[in-house]
Amino acid sequence: MKTFNKSLIRKSLTYEKTIAKDKWIKLQELIRESGVNIKIDRNDEMFLTVDYKVDIELYPLNNDYNGEFVHVQLWYYKFEAERLNQIHLETSHNFSGIPAAFEYINRIYWDVNIDKRLKE
Repeated sequence: MKTFNKSLIRKSLTYEKTIAKDKWIKLQELIRESGVNIKIDRNDEMFLTVDYKVDIELYPLNNDYNGEFVHVQLWYYKFEAERLNQIHLETSHNFSGIPAAFEYINRIYWDVNIDKRLKE
């Protein structure tokens, strides 16, 4: 029976890391193009500002076997609705595609804005 040797697996991991790095760079470029407020813009992380107290952190993932390349995390905000806290604060938000990362970031913007209106 033939199997994949370690050399081939290491080569595939190198390939995946290259793809992940390219996706991270493209994601950063598209975010800069979008005109959203960027608080911190470094090679290894970005912070987007929802408002003066609420940030969204993005950073690239390394050594991920399932193709996920970016982690997106909401910081400094507690929702009134416990369900939204569970969605945004208590679960992992790693993404393998740029569109999925953008959809989730948009959802954060939407949910924070709706929650703030409900608090008023």
